Amino acid sequence: MITCGAQLGPVWGKPEKGLSKAGRFTRSAVNRGAELVCFPEQFATGWDPCSTEHAEEVGGPVSRGYSAIAHENGVWVIGSIRERISGTFRNTCLVYRPDGTLETKYAKVHPFSPAGEHRCYTPGDDLSLFRVRDLVIGLAICYDLRFPDLFTLYREAGADAVIVPSAWPAARIGHFTLFIRARACEQQMYVFGINTTGKTPVDLYNGGSLCAGPDGGVVAGAGQGEDLVCTDLLLDCVQAARKAFSIRNDRRDDFYARIRREV
Repeated sequence: MITCGAQLGPVWGKPEKGLSKAGRFTRSAVNRGAELVCFPEQFATGWDPCSTEHAEEVGGPVSRGYSAIAHENGVWVIGSIRERISGTFRNTCLVYRPDGTLETKYAKVHPFSPAGEHRCYTPGDDLSLFRVRDLVIGLAICYDLRFPDLFTLYREAGADAVIVPSAWPAARIGHFTLFIRARACEQQMYVFGINTTGKTPVDLYNGGSLCAGPDGGVVAGAGQGEDLVCTDLLLDCVQAARKAFSIRNDRRDDFYARIRREV
């Protein structure tokens, strides 16, 4: 399945202009054969850990914009919003089918507490998986990459790939690369991180989006500027890696559980 990450800088605080930009890049991605296009974390507004401006319920203006992009281009689209739900806010990723209907959503399980995101945004409490043809895909967001247990749960739930919209700053871009490759290698799956780029009022970003394959090797990547990163996610590669190196059979879940109880 040809998947394309749109490494873009946001039009800060102007979601209508951000969505127009997303539409242009989606058309370019489709011309390159993309079946699924993903945008960086909170791309339409720009990621801000302490702002709920432009927050909306699913079905609001930004949500409808992503839905329209999917429908107009006949492609799967992943975009994230500042979601307002039951009096709280969540950093939420939305997945739209090629007909523009909502397939699933995922709320960031680990808000970025070093920047205070946990004070504005409630953590999510569910996995989210969807299927495109024969590939089962999970979702994570940015800081979630630092928590390998989440990716273990996705592997156990049947994921062949996890897509990770991100706003990962230039100062720690080495960690971004490290975690994507480590999570992919540990779980023998694709992990595709789509990062933002450019300077915002929050931080400086320098792209570096990449997809790691089920052996942890980089199969596609971008430089620092705006770019489309496209790669073919192949179920055969996942299955071959797991068959050749069946590390799941050597897990000691009984041991891990006993030690956790004892400590």
